[in-house]
Amino acid sequence: MTMVFTTVICSALSMFSPERYNQIIDSIHGELANAKTPKDSVHLLFDLFDLAPYNNRVEAAEKVYQTARRAGDINAQREMCLKFGEFGAQYSDSTLYNLALERIALLPPSEERDITECHIKCLSSFINRLQTEKELSDEIQRLMTELNNPDESSNLSNYDRIVRMFNLADYIQGFTEGTFLTEYLDQLEKEIARLPSGNPTSALQYKFYSTAALSYMRNEQFDKAVKTDKKILSAIDRMERENKSTRRKFRDFNLHRFISYRRMLKCYPALSESEVESIYDAVKEMAQNNQDISDDIEEMPVPEMALYMKKGEYEKALPYLTHLVERAGTLYDKKYYLRRTREAAKATNNAEILSQASNAYADILEEYIEMKTAERMRELQINYQFQSLRDSNEEELRKRERLVTILAIIASALLIIVVIVFIIMSTRQNRQKHKLARINAKLETDAVQLRETTTSLSQARDKAAKAIADKSQLVNYMTNEVANPINAIIEYSQMIIDNVQGENKEYLERFMAVVNMNIRMLQGLIADVQELAMAENDELPINRAPVDLNVIGELAVESIIGQVHKGVEMTFIPANGGAKTIFNTDARRTEIILLNLLNNAAKFTHQGSITLDVNIDSEGNAVYRVTDSGKGIPSDKSMEIFKRFEKLDQSTPGAGLGLSICELVARALDATVYLDTDYPGPGSRFILKIHPHA
Repeated sequence: MTMVFTTVICSALSMFSPERYNQIIDSIHGELANAKTPKDSVHLLFDLFDLAPYNNRVEAAEKVYQTARRAGDINAQREMCLKFGEFGAQYSDSTLYNLALERIALLPPSEERDITECHIKCLSSFINRLQTEKELSDEIQRLMTELNNPDESSNLSNYDRIVRMFNLADYIQGFTEGTFLTEYLDQLEKEIARLPSGNPTSALQYKFYSTAALSYMRNEQFDKAVKTDKKILSAIDRMERENKSTRRKFRDFNLHRFISYRRMLKCYPALSESEVESIYDAVKEMAQNNQDISDDIEEMPVPEMALYMKKGEYEKALPYLTHLVERAGTLYDKKYYLRRTREAAKATNNAEILSQASNAYADILEEYIEMKTAERMRELQINYQFQSLRDSNEEELRKRERLVTILAIIASALLIIVVIVFIIMSTRQNRQKHKLARINAKLETDAVQLRETTTSLSQARDKAAKAIADKSQLVNYMTNEVANPINAIIEYSQMIIDNVQGENKEYLERFMAVVNMNIRMLQGLIADVQELAMAENDELPINRAPVDLNVIGELAVESIIGQVHKGVEMTFIPANGGAKTIFNTDARRTEIILLNLLNNAAKFTHQGSITLDVNIDSEGNAVYRVTDSGKGIPSDKSMEIFKRFEKLDQSTPGAGLGLSICELVARALDATVYLDTDYPGPGSRFILKIHPHA
C-alpha cells in the first residue's frame, strides 16, 4: 500500500520568505526562553516542529514528546508517538518504529490510544519489507488464514483485524493493483467506519482514503476515486477544526488538499463542469500562496488540462497534454494522458498529433494489456488461495456438525435404552417386552433415516451455497475479463481507421460499423448479465431523487431511435404538454426499464409506429406506456415472456433477458411492469407503473 504521511516536506518554508521565516523562528525561541512551565512550552515546540525542515523533524518531535511528558499532555505525547512511527516507516528504521510502539504502550488506556497504536501497527509492512513473490504469497496466505479461520479470527479485536487487513492490502498491492485490490479496500473501509470519531480516527482514515483513491483512479473507477477524495477533504476539515483547539498556528493542510484536488481533476469525467471550474479556482488560489503548489502546477499542468477537456476546448488542452505526456512518470499516467491527447486531436482534426499519439498509445496499450494480464493471473492466484482457505473452513464446520449429530444420536439412543429398561422393569410381562422391542427397532430405523436425511440436506445446502457463490464469482470475473478485450478491440479498430488513407478508408469504415454493431450487442449482453446478477442478489442500488419524467422519456427514445426499422416512426408524448413533471425516483433504473421495452418494440416492429407516453395517474403513480404496431403478443403468453431466456421468436437477436431484467429492476424500484392484455392492437402495449415515494 502506497505510504501517505501526514506531514509535507518543507511546506512551511514555501509559505514565507527566508527573512520572514527566520524572524518567526527567532520570535518562538524568545517566547520559549520566557516560558515558566513545560505546559507553556508545548504549543511553542509544536510550532517549531511544524516549521522545521522535514529532515530535522525527528529531533523536533523528540523535544515535543519529552516536554509533553513532563507537562502531562497525553494528546501531544500520542501525536508524537504516531510521528515516530511514520518516520520509522518512511526511513525503514526499526529503532524509531519500535520506540513509537514502546511509548504508546506507556500511555493510559483509552480509545484514542488504541486507535493511534492501531495506526502505528498498520505501518509495520514498511519495516518488514518482502522482496520475492514467494515471500509475498506466503505472507498473504498467513494473513488470510488469520482473518478467515474461525478459530483464529474469533480472538481478534476490531483493531487487530484492521492492522491485518492494512498489511494484507499492502502485500496484495505487491502482486497487483487490479480490481481485486479495490474490492478488498472496500472491505477495509467498512472496518475503519466502525471506529469512534475523533482526531486519531481522522488521521487513520486519511491514510486509508489516500491509498484507496489512488488505486481507484489507476483502475479508472473515477466515480469511486472522486467520492473517496471527497472523504479525504472531509477528514482534512475535521483535522483542521481539531487543530484550532490546540493553539497550533503553522500546521498547514493545503498541500494535502492540493493532492486530493489534483487527483479529482484527473478524474474529471466523473465531475460536472461547474465542479471542475470550482476545483480549478481553488487550486489557483492555493498556488498564489504556496510556492510548492505553484511549482507542481508549472511542472505538471493537470488543472489546465482538466478544465479545457471538460469544457470541450480541445485546442487549448492539446499543448498541456503534450507537456504532460513528456513528463508522465508511470505507465498508468502515460496511458491516461495519451488517451486524452487522442481525444483532443480527433476533436480538433489535428492529424499529425493524432498519428503520433496513436502510435505511442498503441505501444503503451500493448504494454498495459500485458501488465493487466499478469495482474489478473496474480489476482486469480490470490483468489484461489482465498477460495481454498474458505473451503477448508467450511469442511471443518461440516466435521463439527457431523460430530454434533453423532453425539445427538448417541444421546438419543441412550435415552431410548433408559426408557426401554424402565418399561421392562415396570410391566415385567413378555408381551410388553416384545412390544417394546418392536418400538425400539422402529426408533432405530427412524434414527437411521433421520441421519441419512440430515446428511442429504446438509450436502444439498453446501452444494447450493457453493453454487451461488461460484455463480456470482463467475459472473463478476467473466464480465470484468470480457470488458478489457472488448475495449482493446474498439481502440485498435479505431486506430486502424484513423491511420488509413485513400479509398480503402471508406471500405474499412463499413467493416468498422459492423464491428461496432456487434460490440454494442456484446456489451449489451454483458450489461444485462451484470444487472441480472445484481438484482438477483438484492445488490441493485436505488438512488431516488426528484427528476423530470419527460427528460427520462426523451433520453430513452433518443437512445433507441437509431435501432428502429426503416419506415417505422418513433414518437414520445410527454406529460403536461411537455412542461416539467417532477417525480421522486431513480432516473437511471427507470431508463434501463424503458430502454429494454423500447428495444423489444424496435425488434418486432417492421412497419407502422412505436410510441412512448408518460403521465401521472389519479393515485399519484408515474405511468409510462410503450405501444407498438408490431406482431403483438398472445394474452396467454403475458406471464411467460417475463421468464429468463424466454423468446417467442427464436430468429430475433437477443438472449431473452430484457423483460426478465425489467421485472427485477422494477421490483427493486417499487414499481410494476406488465403487458396490457386489454390493448386491442394492432401490436402490443407494455406499462411501467412507478409508485410514489416521499
